[in-house]
Amino acid sequence: LLDKADQHAGDRSMDRTLWEARRIADAALHPDTGEIIPRPFRMSGYVPYNGPICVAMVASTTTPSLLFWSWVNQSQNALVNYYNRNAASPMSNETLLKSYTAAVGAALTVAFGLATFIQKRNSPDQ
Repeated sequence: LLDKADQHAGDRSMDRTLWEARRIADAALHPDTGEIIPRPFRMSGYVPYNGPICVAMVASTTTPSLLFWSWVNQSQNALVNYYNRNAASPMSNETLLKSYTAAVGAALTVAFGLATFIQKRNSPDQ
């Protein structure tokens, strides 16, 4: 693309093409590592990929399904955070695993606690 741009120096359509290529590269490549960020874990992919997960969580009618979708949500969030991390500050796999476990544990505890509370509060026995 750059060789083609040199041949067409001053061509405004080539300028637009180069800017568009840069925009796509900036969205798809990690700024520190240069690695390609998979689509579901790019910041631009957060709503299209995490939105259906959130809808499934809210629409869950049983505690097991709520717990499953809470786990999927936390895993999605963890991967988005991992792929968009500041790679200039390295973090050990042990620290990543502890953080993931704590986040998932907290989310599942809250989901289970609220589901149990709501079920008891809205039970026909009361």
